[in-house]
Amino acid sequence: MYFYQRGILRKQSFNLVFWVCCILAFIGAMVLLSCSPETQAKMTPWLLLSVLVLIFVMPGISSKHRYLVSHTHLCYGIIIPLIALYVGFFGPAGISFFLLALLYIAGKESIDALAHARLYGLACNITAFCIFAYLNLIHWEIAIAMGIGQWIGAWLGSYMAFLKGSRLIRPCLCIVACLLMSKFVYNSLFQTPL
Repeated sequence: MYFYQRGILRKQSFNLVFWVCCILAFIGAMVLLSCSPETQAKMTPWLLLSVLVLIFVMPGISSKHRYLVSHTHLCYGIIIPLIALYVGFFGPAGISFFLLALLYIAGKESIDALAHARLYGLACNITAFCIFAYLNLIHWEIAIAMGIGQWIGAWLGSYMAFLKGSRLIRPCLCIVACLLMSKFVYNSLFQTPL
């Protein structure tokens, strides 16, 4: 909403890629429903660790570090759909994956990449929400509280990214990935439920 109000996202942003994200998130969510929680718990820390490694290995997020030749077709034809499938299945750090793909493979500017990453994340989240709501698998008290917190955090994060630009995005990615990874390591060591 923030990026749409500021003109960074336009109606054209809701293109084929948005709908492909919805379809693949649907497929990912359906696969998730057929997968055991133990399998999910074993795979998620490794996927988060890969995000963390990517963040530390990639150069700083700025215009001068973007690839001179963008691989737009690779990004939108293969990478973004695969990320949408991942988001539908797991979810954690999905917007970070979208952001990294848009920055380093498609060659977008940091604010534009963040806006589109959030849009594609929204497509995946709405799809998953509809599936789980239809199947009555949502704990509404928890979901409403988390939704309000997510909305406030997303609005504040978008506002700060718009003001501070790329100086803020990478450190935030690192902090979120480290916190999520720490949670999964803690859970695996002390065998607490996810």
